[in-house]
Amino acid sequence: MASLRQGHAEIRRRMENDLGATQYYGLPYYARWITTAARVLVEKGIVTTDELGRKVDEIRTRRREELS
Repeated sequence: MASLRQGHAEIRRRMENDLGATQYYGLPYYARWITTAARVLVEKGIVTTDELGRKVDEIRTRRREELS
């Protein structure tokens, strides 16, 4: 199990490094985390960018409805 977590941490570090300095230093920690997680999911073919976009839109709509 430890080697699996280590592999995930390495993938996350690599993807964060690939963000570039502007995004890396311009985004808060959790924004970097979710950005790299999304990139890994797309890169591995687990979800498509369209699926992610639809889900984000769905969550934004639900949140707006909760606040109104």
